[in-house]
Amino acid sequence: MRLRIDLITALFFFLYVGALVWIGGLMAWDSFMQNETTGTPWNPLIWPVKLAIPVAGVLLIFQGIANLLREAGYAELKE
Repeated sequence: MRLRIDLITALFFFLYVGALVWIGGLMAWDSFMQNETTGTPWNPLIWPVKLAIPVAGVLLIFQGIANLLREAGYAELKE
């Protein structure tokens, strides 16, 4: 029963994080193509900061896969 609930919640998790990666990637790409800056006197580029959003999303997907495999019994946590 717990595995079934984990699979259902994993589906919602992967949908949410997939949208985060997709939309974050589009935002970072648009920012890169426009050479967007902050508009302050220092005026650094903003696209590297926006790129961190989809990168973090991909890392979250990897962690979600690892957690799902561990809960399903395919990966053991060794201490």
